[in-house]
Amino acid sequence: MKKVLPNNKTINYTLDEDQIIKNNSINVEYNIKRIKKERRYTIILVICFTVLFFIIGLSIFNNIDSLNMSVEHIDNLTIKYDVDDKGVKNTISIYDDKEYSYNFYITNNANSYNRIYIYLRTDDDLIKLDNCSDKIIDYSLIDYEINGKKGNIMDSLVDDKYIILVDELTAHEQKSYELKIKLNGVGHYHSIIKVSEVK
Repeated sequence: MKKVLPNNKTINYTLDEDQIIKNNSINVEYNIKRIKKERRYTIILVICFTVLFFIIGLSIFNNIDSLNMSVEHIDNLTIKYDVDDKGVKNTISIYDDKEYSYNFYITNNANSYNRIYIYLRTDDDLIKLDNCSDKIIDYSLIDYEINGKKGNIMDSLVDDKYIILVDELTAHEQKSYELKIKLNGVGHYHSIIKVSEVK
């Protein structure tokens, strides 16, 4: 190859094959390093966005879940009740002989085991509001089932409380409960699900 200089002189030179290979090798090596570097940044960004979306999703899920729960704190206990369009589902109002189900969750916040009892308290305010004191069903006609344990409301009466279950929770344990109530006759039944520690 020839290169023309300003004074019209020319210089003949040839490209060295080894030099060409060396230059190409350097360029390829540089490009590989650049690609690896960019790929590393891409992986890091993907991981960061994945973690971010997971945290946001978890937060949204918890907020939605909390909207469907009513939380009550009693001593070392936290009780969460389901909520529907009729209100908090720890209030029992039954007017027919269908079976009704109520779900709730109890957490022991203490650092040691806790003994609890779950009981039903007659809802006198709702009976007065409903003006149905003359329609209240005989409690001996009310059957219940809670987490597999079956019984009759009248048989559970202890010191003015209808205690339907005595249970134990280990430190920081959470348990779920399902209570089913059925009237075996015609009448009204109004009560509130309550939880207390055994003192």
